[in-house]
Amino acid sequence: MIRIVYIASPRETRHVPRHELQHQHFLLDALLSALAKVGAMPVQPSVTWRDGRIELIARCDAIITHGEWFQAEDVRGEISAALQMGKPIFENIETLRAWLSGKGADDEHSNGISGAVPQGGGSR
Repeated sequence: MIRIVYIASPRETRHVPRHELQHQHFLLDALLSALAKVGAMPVQPSVTWRDGRIELIARCDAIITHGEWFQAEDVRGEISAALQMGKPIFENIETLRAWLSGKGADDEHSNGISGAVPQGGGSR
């Protein structure tokens, strides 16, 4: 079965320098490719409609974070919603790959993301 994986990533780009934006797109392309290689179907919405994004999360099998998600209020909201739904959340492709293969990955709140999502910007 193909698993659907939601990419929780900041969408705001107005204040991001061009070179940083290009680097983020490069990393996102690499993540999309890696997800395809492990047999997952990535979903990465570009819409700002919160209810639509939350509905997509509900229909996905897992969540993977990308970029500095913890600095974006809307993405922190997505992670909180996913945690409330009991969705597994991953911060890297290796733990997602392990979960997909069923080997030693915790099916709930994987890779150290707990029910406490940071409220402000800054590093985790």
